[in-house]
Amino acid sequence: MKKLFTILALCLFVFASCSDDDDNDSLLNKQTTLNLNSFNLSDGVTTNVKDGKIWKGSYDPNYTNFTSDIFTFSHVVSVSQWGNYSYGFVVSNSKDNADHGESFYTINQYGSITKGGVEGEGKPFAISYISNYDANGNPYNGTYEVGETFKEQNYSSWVKIGDNNTTYKAISGYFTNTSYAYYVTLNGNSFSSAIKDGDYVTLKIYGVDADNKLTKPVDFNLADYRSKDKSEKTVLNKWEKADLSSLGNVKYLVFNIDSNIKNNVGITVPTYFCLDKLTVEKVQ
Repeated sequence: MKKLFTILALCLFVFASCSDDDDNDSLLNKQTTLNLNSFNLSDGVTTNVKDGKIWKGSYDPNYTNFTSDIFTFSHVVSVSQWGNYSYGFVVSNSKDNADHGESFYTINQYGSITKGGVEGEGKPFAISYISNYDANGNPYNGTYEVGETFKEQNYSSWVKIGDNNTTYKAISGYFTNTSYAYYVTLNGNSFSSAIKDGDYVTLKIYGVDADNKLTKPVDFNLADYRSKDKSEKTVLNKWEKADLSSLGNVKYLVFNIDSNIKNNVGITVPTYFCLDKLTVEKVQ
């Protein structure tokens, strides 16, 4: 009898273990993680980037939004008499994280402070510039309201997830500073003061729900000097994972930057950030 009990217990253990493995496999099969290593940068350009390339459409007005796997990234090129500039996202593999100074900051406008993506130096990553203007060229007041209706053309920095027939839950993403934003935040320049006690630079990550409304955002600090503990004052210089699960089921992620380092016009620190390894889970 004792021998039979032992065999039954062993069988139940094996069954439970297999069941757990099946559940884990099923969960992983539903998840998609952004992998920019497969993004084609062989024909990329070197405009405003050193020791690397950026997506070929970065400054070409014939290109708009671009995709990688199930993710669509916002991108707009504005043409003016002073030249073309872009906002939204591009993909970069720059390995340069040097401080080129105020006069030459555009030499590496698209570098991460980490010299590459999450997987290491020279690995591709997404970088976004959040403009003070929407895709129609209209200025916005610098803040988004929870519950406001989302329209792609009204926001400069967003990622669409899948198509309109599939629902996804936000899981996580990795974020860090661009080298340009890092050095200006830390040291200041003629446009912006250096970070000091009580200051912060926060990336606000909103979801867009099934009703096309902005959800309550996840706050991710790119720089934070609000703690009384000196060791906790930081300007982010590494990739850090953000838990996005509180956003729930979303069709888009929308990004904005909030900071108290500002003047009467608005935020003076560069409104850039880097993104990699965004993970979502298929719901239906």
